[in-house]
Amino acid sequence: MAAKPSAITPARSALAAPGSGNPLADALASYDPRQFNLATPIVVLDQVPPMHRVSIRVVQIDAESETYQIPGGDTVGLGKTALDKIAAAAGVNWIPERCGQIDTYNDPHRVIYKAVCTIQDFDGRRRLVFAEKEVDLRGEPGWPLEKLGNDAREFVRQAEGKAAFHMTVPADTRPSTCRDCGQQVFWVETKNKKKMPLDPGGDSHFSTCPAKAKLPAGWERVYQQRANIRSLAESKAKLRCIRTAIGLPVSMTPEQAARPFVVPALVPDLDVSDPDIKRMVAASLIGAQEALYGPRPLPSGPLSPAIDPEVIDVSAMEEAPAEPAEPVGEPELPPIDEPPVACGLPINLEWVEEHCPVNDENRYKHLQALAAWCKRAEDKLGTDRAAAIYSKLGGGFTPASASIAEVAAMAAAIKAELPGGGK
Repeated sequence: MAAKPSAITPARSALAAPGSGNPLADALASYDPRQFNLATPIVVLDQVPPMHRVSIRVVQIDAESETYQIPGGDTVGLGKTALDKIAAAAGVNWIPERCGQIDTYNDPHRVIYKAVCTIQDFDGRRRLVFAEKEVDLRGEPGWPLEKLGNDAREFVRQAEGKAAFHMTVPADTRPSTCRDCGQQVFWVETKNKKKMPLDPGGDSHFSTCPAKAKLPAGWERVYQQRANIRSLAESKAKLRCIRTAIGLPVSMTPEQAARPFVVPALVPDLDVSDPDIKRMVAASLIGAQEALYGPRPLPSGPLSPAIDPEVIDVSAMEEAPAEPAEPVGEPELPPIDEPPVACGLPINLEWVEEHCPVNDENRYKHLQALAAWCKRAEDKLGTDRAAAIYSKLGGGFTPASASIAEVAAMAAAIKAELPGGGK
């Protein structure tokens, strides 16, 4: 049975000789499919729209640093940097006003992000492509696997499988020292071509290292992902969008990933010898239309609803008398010694004593609780990681003027970010 050709490399017969009536094949005739990857959803094109031509862009990626190993096999996937290069060559354009988080924002550990882009098809039309990605990191250590979020469950399973790993240490393997605990380990290559640290008995050192026993298996990775959960969901949704728009496979062999990617794109091919066309091209290049009429308004999307302009009746208004002109001098600059604070956290008990009214006992207790959770976050995570949580949760939060409900919600949110729910 013949081997199935790669989804990204067409069969050689698909790229006929020049002049075959296939403009795409004519443009790609000099690129051997055995040495290049063809990054396009189609391989046969009967005609090119008027005043257009097929442009070829070649993208070379670093297979060592811009791909990742897919678990359970010998294949690799294209990383973000590689896909961004190919998307730029293919002319993928994002629509920022239609991209964004689309869940109900009711859980900080679960995010659903939607990415929307357009790409020019070879028939001249702009194709709209969208993709969604959910990152679900809900749960706490000790919960049953079936109650964890999908991504948290997968991290725990992978870590438990790595901790249960066991194999015989080859006799010629040279020992080394674990930089975390100082114990003797042996780095052995597994069947997946990965290096694994083993104890002298053959058990995975990931499960026996005293310096790594701070959190249950997998939960350190879960907490790291939670700190950037929204940007993680955004990146994954956009990568799905790029694969869909260009027709890239999810996995490929390392040998295929190392080949250059040939990215055909449809571009204008105007006859600038015509004075009218030359004048319009020049006007487009210098932005004459925007200079005359202003920038083109962005279309409203589901994440940015159109707002009807407010109609104001000015018929009864009278013009105010002109105020005397002030002498011309140096413009008054805003004060810079007190920049606006994006986040009012952390607070401590001294701050509460200074800013909370003495007669507001209920508010005093809630602010005391918030200060205690700030201290616990810094004690458990350190100042830098705690500051990252404050920045994530407390944008625009002002403890001095926030309502009691907002103070209580902020304390609960900080508690949820701590390992084990702050216990």
